[in-house]
Amino acid sequence: MQKSITVEVEPDVLKWVIKSSGWEFEELSRKLKVSSEVMKSWINKTKKPTVKQLEHLSKIVKRPFAVFLLSKVPDDKPLPNDYRMIPGKTAVYDKVTLLSLRRARRFQNVGKYLSENIRSDIVSHVEKYKLSDDPKDAAQKYRKIFNYTKVPGDARRTFNYLRGVIEQNNIIVFQMRMPMEDVRGFTLVDELPSVIVVNSAEPIEPRTFTLMHEFGHVLIKESGVSMPENSLSLFNMHPVEKWCNEFAAEFLLPFSIVQAIYTEYKKSVLETDVIEKLKNKYKVSKLMLLYNMSRYNFITMNEFKSFLERPYAKKTEKKLKKEGEFRSPPGDKKCFSEKGRKFVSLVTNNLESGKITTGDALDYLSIKLKNLDNVIIQMKNE
Repeated sequence: MQKSITVEVEPDVLKWVIKSSGWEFEELSRKLKVSSEVMKSWINKTKKPTVKQLEHLSKIVKRPFAVFLLSKVPDDKPLPNDYRMIPGKTAVYDKVTLLSLRRARRFQNVGKYLSENIRSDIVSHVEKYKLSDDPKDAAQKYRKIFNYTKVPGDARRTFNYLRGVIEQNNIIVFQMRMPMEDVRGFTLVDELPSVIVVNSAEPIEPRTFTLMHEFGHVLIKESGVSMPENSLSLFNMHPVEKWCNEFAAEFLLPFSIVQAIYTEYKKSVLETDVIEKLKNKYKVSKLMLLYNMSRYNFITMNEFKSFLERPYAKKTEKKLKKEGEFRSPPGDKKCFSEKGRKFVSLVTNNLESGKITTGDALDYLSIKLKNLDNVIIQMKNE
């Protein structure tokens, strides 16, 4: 019987791989189908893992096999600030969220590399704001810059329009599916290009709010992980989240519109059918609509709290996930939805100019060869 080939792995590297994956030690040992004692023996160097075991581990934690051959732990960028305000979970994330944070950081580095290849500008073309600046003034300014005087089409078209104009300012916007109870969006602005990630599992109206909230993070140059819509019901928001929420709320539904709504629906603004009508008209969530009404004192704080206690306002995660679900689109459409046109254009331009290989392009875009031609054709037709 042939003896299995073993590999010597530095204990610190193995501990880093496990910790950064988000997997619990016992949970991971069960998934690997080895005892926790065996895994501990790898760490204390009394035993060595086999090649087969490391290959299995690399698939589970979504790391290349080569990381197990490192002589020391690499210098990773720290995780962005945690602004979620989830009790008992400060800087503690689901493994899917941690994977999305790693992927976003990798794609940020890829975006920089691809931009430099073709001498494309990667500096975000936005003004810089401070927490002391009025977020409402910033929102009014960017409504004009983004030409957002009329809501364009349905809620999904509205989201796509805003994503597009944000990307025109050299900000890459990704959509990644993550646990809704863990995160709704995050921003990386400590390196160029700036990156926004929104949770594709979130229903489209609150997802648009998340998008503009994360754009607020770019404006004040604060990387962070957020739960924007959830934080609207909190009365002790972090100053960074408060600024970004007020920016997003004023951008999507400014005072002038809120005032007009109250003037027209003064006696019925809290009725269920009226709230549903306004939600559909302005492409915002019910919670954000009522948040703005309370923010400008058109309804009382008690009325806002009362709305939060209504059955349809207190949706379960299961219901929210169902609203955010959609059938998986064809490979090329999924590529544009997840990666965004800014990132896709960087990849296709590099491929067309011979700066990267077809294999590189498929890797960066997460697509199969059969979908690549359609992606290139769509980019050329723009």
